Amino acid sequence: MVSSNIGTYDNIIQSLLDIASGVEQQGNVARALPAEHNILVGQDGMIKYSIPALIGLLTKFSLLVPRRRLQLLLWHSKSELYAHAVELFAERQPLYRGTHIGTTLSTRIMAAVERRKQPIETTIKKYNEYRAKFQALLAPDEHQDLDPQDLTYRKFVNMSLDDAFWQDVYLYNSREPWACNSDVRAGIQAMLATQRADEEMSFIQNELSSALSWAVNIYNSITGKIREIDRLVTELSESDEDEINDEMESRWGDLLPSISLGDCEDDVKAQLVLNVLNDQLVKHKDIMLGWAPDVRSLWNMLHGEIPQRHEWFELITTLASQDNATPPLTAQTDEQIGPNEEGDEVTASELFIGMMDLNEDLHVAN
Repeated sequence: MVSSNIGTYDNIIQSLLDIASGVEQQGNVARALPAEHNILVGQDGMIKYSIPALIGLLTKFSLLVPRRRLQLLLWHSKSELYAHAVELFAERQPLYRGTHIGTTLSTRIMAAVERRKQPIETTIKKYNEYRAKFQALLAPDEHQDLDPQDLTYRKFVNMSLDDAFWQDVYLYNSREPWACNSDVRAGIQAMLATQRADEEMSFIQNELSSALSWAVNIYNSITGKIREIDRLVTELSESDEDEINDEMESRWGDLLPSISLGDCEDDVKAQLVLNVLNDQLVKHKDIMLGWAPDVRSLWNMLHGEIPQRHEWFELITTLASQDNATPPLTAQTDEQIGPNEEGDEVTASELFIGMMDLNEDLHVAN
């Protein structure tokens, strides 16, 4: 019996504590609400609403529900319009590619566009209806983000996919400046464009540096290979056949390609390789000299002044001075050949000797 009374007493105390806690929470909520609700808190801590406050709350709630409903309907109709715009753009894309598509295909495309006109006009009508009703519920300062005029089919078909019409931030609940202020949104777009431009400038700087390094490295590689083969040919010509050892043979193997030229000796193969390398070097010089004005212009735009010590500009200065000091090579022949006459036939050995002489002339010129 005693234990039963103790249990009932504990339950009563817990209920009283719950009621007191609930009353305290209601008082805190009442004090936190704006004064316009005219909420009264009595001496006993209980919340008391006056009749005007209740009417105001009900009025706001009744206005809020249709606004939210129209907001969702307007967003849904605008989403349908955007889907139609994407499909219409895909349908008409062949007309704007700049290539000839023919009368048959053009007629089919225009017929397909015409078939889409009816559902598009239906969606436009719904959108204009929802827009007018939604605009009637807005305050005067909230009209700035809403489309000022009704949408027409002609305006819709001429609208791009990135048009400002597709901005629908006013249909969301966020009222932050980045969401509802057109100036702030324009500033964000400008900052993003500036950052993108800086990023592109950085890419161009890296590409320019890579291109200049490639050109200088290729030039140094070709000239280095030519010097090595020249030095080895000179050593071979100054040595007797008995002095040619295995070390020199291995050096030949490292410098010359492994392609088979029949019974061609290493010195002959070396002359062939030299001719090819000199020809490639001349072509590479022409490429570098052709790049020089554009590189200088790009460097001035990207970095400012031309550096005093830079491998590219030092090499270009040397090549330009050599190009101005070297007279053009002309073929010297004792045989006078007319425009419609044929010259004497030459053998392969005579042709090869001529190539070797040309190689010597190139060495002298360089």
